[in-house]
Amino acid sequence: MNKTPLSSARWFIAGFAPTIIMLMLLLLFFPMTGFQRIVSIPMTLVANFFIIFLCLSLTRLMPRIPGIILWSLTVIMTLVLAVWWHPQDIYPSVGQQAWLWLNGQEIKPLYE
Repeated sequence: MNKTPLSSARWFIAGFAPTIIMLMLLLLFFPMTGFQRIVSIPMTLVANFFIIFLCLSLTRLMPRIPGIILWSLTVIMTLVLAVWWHPQDIYPSVGQQAWLWLNGQEIKPLYE
């Protein structure tokens, strides 16, 4: 990995792009977030920023760890965080809905 600032910026953007795409898809398919999105989206972006920055630092500090493995784990971690923190007004969060669906349980509104 080249250690120039431009190279670091490219890696950072490449790591951050899946988060932005995931948030856009979540807003498209799960639009009922209400005012909760005012807090959850910036919080998700800041948390993912720090996760990607940590990965970028670890890639430079520990060259023995293959970069592709570290970046793959980082992208997976940021996507899971984006899904888990995406709120819903009536239903549980998207992450909780996915967990219920995987366990074969019915997804019910919080307020009936």
